[in-house]
Amino acid sequence: MYFKEARIVAVKEKFKKISTKFILVVSGGTADIPVAEEAAVIAEL
Repeated sequence: MYFKEARIVAVKEKFKKISTKFILVVSGGTADIPVAEEAAVIAEL
């Protein structure tokens, strides 16, 4: 799976335990969007 904004490729596992915990990713500006998106994708995986 390719995440364009984060500029990363990831392979998701078929079976994943669903968590009820939350993570907030905050960006300081538009230049930080790819980094924030990468952090969000990694946290989701």
